[in-house]
Amino acid sequence: MSIISSSIAPLTNVSKLNGSHHTQVDQSESREKLNMLVFSAKTLLFEAYLLSGSDRLTKLNEARSILKIACAIEPNNASILHSLGKILMLEVYFFPRYDYSKKIKQAQFTLETALTIEPNNPFILRSIGQAFFLQAHFLSGFPRLFTLCQARDNFEKSLTIKPEHTSTLRSLTKLNEVRTKLETSLSIAPNNASKSHSLDSLLKNEKPSG
Repeated sequence: MSIISSSIAPLTNVSKLNGSHHTQVDQSESREKLNMLVFSAKTLLFEAYLLSGSDRLTKLNEARSILKIACAIEPNNASILHSLGKILMLEVYFFPRYDYSKKIKQAQFTLETALTIEPNNPFILRSIGQAFFLQAHFLSGFPRLFTLCQARDNFEKSLTIKPEHTSTLRSLTKLNEVRTKLETSLSIAPNNASKSHSLDSLLKNEKPSG
């Protein structure tokens, strides 16, 4: 090796080390920013539960916007996608008159995306079940029954992974009660089965949660 080559080699190694160091710093800063965004969204969600009306809606919108930024930073983060899907469901639950159909579909798509990343996550499966359960309120007749069955399937999948999860068991029990009543109604008068339950009675104790 020439004198010039031997003198350049250490500089090259230092350059590589510096590049690696900068990459680690950038990743650390990105992670810190991500954690701050998630913490802010959770804080806003907590505040939303303490409020009502337009103030609650504002907090939910702010939390949703923050989580979308977090998703842009780390699009394959199942936990963030899951949180975003739940907030979309909460907006429908608390404010069903505001674009409920669009937001339910957004919630389902977001949760399904999270599930592709973590296919055996029982909590994501439960949330998907809740999204279908919520959607069922806005339907009637056989489309409603079909949607309830989709909710049931996801609750059951969740329970195969986490059999003793109390909230999921309670969700499935409530859903089966609603489904049985609907099946009876459809068997008696197939053309007259309608949305006979209020949102509160249909989803009693079923606010979307983890």
